[in-house]
Amino acid sequence: MFKVINNKVYLTRGDSASFPLSVVDSDGNPYTAQVDDAVVLTVKKTTADTAYLIQKQLINGVFSFIPTDTESWDYGDYVYDVQLTMANGYTDTIIQPSLFRIMEEVTF
Repeated sequence: MFKVINNKVYLTRGDSASFPLSVVDSDGNPYTAQVDDAVVLTVKKTTADTAYLIQKQLINGVFSFIPTDTESWDYGDYVYDVQLTMANGYTDTIIQPSLFRIMEEVTF
């Protein structure tokens, strides 16, 4: 199972997921990424942790998760954010730290 509600992500441990994201500029217009721009989703146990558990690049408007990304994680709550870094160095956190919950599974 995978769902996003108000930027809160719920993913069953070990499942696949496609997390589409449309980036818009300050006027609400679609943002077209330039060649060296990067949009990265980072998951950590807490915002205070220095090490991340996983980082995913936005590719063709989608963050993709495969089973091995989360199959060894403990069930429970984590945090994630999404950051845009433009080629010119401009950086903007476009999704502030939000819940990333790993849900329980029965079938391993």
